[in-house]
Amino acid sequence: MFKVKLRPNEKLSDALRRFRKLTSGIKSQCRQINTYEKPSDIRRSERKRTATRIRKSQKELS
Repeated sequence: MFKVKLRPNEKLSDALRRFRKLTSGIKSQCRQINTYEKPSDIRRSERKRTATRIRKSQKELS
């Protein structure tokens, strides 16, 4: 179970953001466990993520 305590002078939206950040990995793991992805689809999505990451890094340099 995840718990997020409000820090002094912290907004509720900031605490909610911290909570979502903590639980984001759990949601993605559950999604991966519950669905089967073919090896070719895994490679395709990995290539797509790599291309996006490269495009973003080149855009930041420009």
